[in-house]
Amino acid sequence: MTDHPNATLIRELCSAFDTQDAEAIRSAIAPDCVWHFPGRDGALTGSHTGHDAIFSFLIRVGELTDGTFRLD
Repeated sequence: MTDHPNATLIRELCSAFDTQDAEAIRSAIAPDCVWHFPGRDGALTGSHTGHDAIFSFLIRVGELTDGTFRLD
């Protein structure tokens, strides 16, 4: 049985995060993608739309977690 294409994409995205492969991350995320982060008052809370906003969000995640953030 083969994996669903979305499952493969998510595995590749997680791998790209682990290796900090910005180009692979960019190619895995649609240009108009929206990354929602739940919460009311947090530093990361809100919707982040498009590559620039998502990359800014991810950089901030790295800063706030001292580089310990991992996708699993």
